[in-house]
Amino acid sequence: MGYPQVAGVAGKYLPEQTSFDNFEVEHEFATIGKRTMLLNARQIKQREGKRQIILLAIEGITESQQTVDKTQELLQQNLELTPRMFDVREQRAPPPCART
Repeated sequence: MGYPQVAGVAGKYLPEQTSFDNFEVEHEFATIGKRTMLLNARQIKQREGKRQIILLAIEGITESQQTVDKTQELLQQNLELTPRMFDVREQRAPPPCART
């Protein structure tokens, strides 16, 4: 395999299990930069003495992961700013006796 991280995941989990799902891996490619991928793998049963076959599916999730990260960042900012908004509104509100 040309990607040591992928080979390491497969070598670590497949001898103990016959499959694994949604294993997240990041890899820095020379031409396209850092990418995040989900790996799913299955051992394919063969007759005795035949070479082991592994079915490996790789799903690129870089863009969706970036969207999730940005959404979490915006939610965190919202959580931090919301109490301040209410503080400002309360400070601007006229005193109860001045309301009609």
